Amino acid sequence: EEDFIDYYLDNCLKEFGEKKKQECMNNPGALAKLRKSCSMAKQYFEKGEQIEIGVNNLIGNTQLRMILNKNDYEEVCKELYERIGILVKEILKKSKLSAINIENILLIGSTTRTNKVKNILKLTKLAFKTE
Repeated sequence: EEDFIDYYLDNCLKEFGEKKKQECMNNPGALAKLRKSCSMAKQYFEKGEQIEIGVNNLIGNTQLRMILNKNDYEEVCKELYERIGILVKEILKKSKLSAINIENILLIGSTTRTNKVKNILKLTKLAFKTE
């Protein structure tokens, strides 16, 4: 889950730097505030499509206001989602199991509750049924 937040945080930092021409990578307080906002946005995306985040006094008196949306979040984290499918395939291969042998999958963490992850697992499972 932290990987997803880190990816999204990096994206927000890049966008903030482009808009405000300021760097907050070396400011632990600013990073903590933005990380908290990115984490809240990620949780919100489980229910909604977009959210406005605001961080007061991110750097000095600089305010950060951004509208974040679910599609952008999923695009930024695309590589991580792809790795989930690859890992599931590797685990099945190493365990010498096929999807037919699996009745249930236990998912742990809030990211695993997203429809995106559930769909990846369904697609992975279907791919193994055809092998």
